[in-house]
Amino acid sequence: MHLDHIHIYTSDPANVASWFSSNLNGREVWSRQSDDVLRVDVHFPGASLAISAAPPHIDDKKSNGGGAGIDHLGFKVEDVDHTYRELMKRGVESLRPPRTPRLGVRSALIKGPEGIVIEIFHRSANDYNAA
Repeated sequence: MHLDHIHIYTSDPANVASWFSSNLNGREVWSRQSDDVLRVDVHFPGASLAISAAPPHIDDKKSNGGGAGIDHLGFKVEDVDHTYRELMKRGVESLRPPRTPRLGVRSALIKGPEGIVIEIFHRSANDYNAA
């Protein structure tokens, strides 16, 4: 089993998809679902973000109406410090500059569209979670 996608609701799917494509190098694929809802998948190596407007029966656009919400999205990069500097040059907002939270892991937090928290990280082979 492997993670295929994460589906998020947003008030502006086009803007959110464009942000992920232009800042994190995703590839957009637009489609219309059987319920006539416009959806965009932003493909990354190994998984995708499915982005659509919330259906009318869901009041909170950041939740499916129950259970836990998403804390953050994590993107693995080769060089956290370089990637962070490049994102700062593009005007992306920093939530936490690069740091080493434990041996073998380097990470930073940035703010994505509509307040989505995004972690950019690198995990070395020394980290116990390396996969």
